[in-house]
Amino acid sequence: MGIILFILIIALLVLVHEAGHFFVARWSGMKVEEFGFGFPPRVWKIGTWKGTLFSVNAIPLGGFVKIEGEDGKEKTEEPSPTAFTSRPRYLQALVLIAGVTMNFLFAWLLIFIGLAWVGMPMMQTNAPENTVFRDSHVAIIQVISGSVAETLELQSGDTVQSINFQEETKIIEHPAEITTIFEQIRNAESDATIIIERNEEISEIYIEKDAFAENEKIGIAVDTIGTAYINHLPTAFSESVSMTVDTTKAIFWGTLGFFKSLVVSPTTSLDNVSGPVGIVKSVGDASDLGFGYLIWFTALISINLAVINILPIPALDGGRLLVVAIESILRRPLPEKAVLWVNTGGFLFLIGLMIVVTFNDIVKLF
Repeated sequence: MGIILFILIIALLVLVHEAGHFFVARWSGMKVEEFGFGFPPRVWKIGTWKGTLFSVNAIPLGGFVKIEGEDGKEKTEEPSPTAFTSRPRYLQALVLIAGVTMNFLFAWLLIFIGLAWVGMPMMQTNAPENTVFRDSHVAIIQVISGSVAETLELQSGDTVQSINFQEETKIIEHPAEITTIFEQIRNAESDATIIIERNEEISEIYIEKDAFAENEKIGIAVDTIGTAYINHLPTAFSESVSMTVDTTKAIFWGTLGFFKSLVVSPTTSLDNVSGPVGIVKSVGDASDLGFGYLIWFTALISINLAVINILPIPALDGGRLLVVAIESILRRPLPEKAVLWVNTGGFLFLIGLMIVVTFNDIVKLF
């Protein structure tokens, strides 16, 4: 089921992304030669509409819009007026950013629908007015690196059901209760057991009385999480915009940090990075939690795709946008062969990174 959902989500997000390129290119007076779902080889010609061939291709993890002259091969003495390179560079730039813009807008739309009608996972702390929660539970939202909690293998997302301490079982109904009990555990030097739920499975985590050093905290952040509805459309609108912007900032800086770590330390850990295999598993987990979680996860993937595509990496929209910017400054096209080699290098880098991440995903499954 996870694989089917993954393919459907990727197909939807690619359709949204490429539709942005397609409609803005046509609006800009450019001829769109092909709108392809997936990457070649081509397996099916759906049909032609207004001069554009719509096709289905063999590799389902992407898609493309082929615009006349976009590859630079239309550089003749009298180039076609509908070619990409014949149009003003500001129109070229608009076409290139249209895809990521659509992904951002689509993510916002999903979050807005989730908050206003479906229900979205949200922490109760600082929740906006008019928010109604159901299925609330106390959960770990952060585990500090190098802490006692990390040693105990507690994870972000774990639901804390109860804590057994000094022959008493305390049902956890409020985040503050966890802090209080752990202070008692540390001071009393007594063993304890945490009962958690993770991926619909109940687990017991045993804490020895000497697990804490002097004055050491357990190292977790907890909050009450539930499925949230905002029964006031203006508030749902503003909150969905805020969530989209905040999530985009977090993903952007996290992505930059990842690529920076690759440059500084090529052996950097890929534990927090997922490729297709990891995403398939995550899609399955999200669907198990409910439709609201699946909507939120789809919005996250859409923002991730937008952020990755807008980075100035050759072969991606951001890299091509950088070329257009440089050509605008120089007032002349860059050498075609140089651009081709740089784009090819960028493409090979991305394919290599995908292979490494996918291999890491497979290793983590076993």
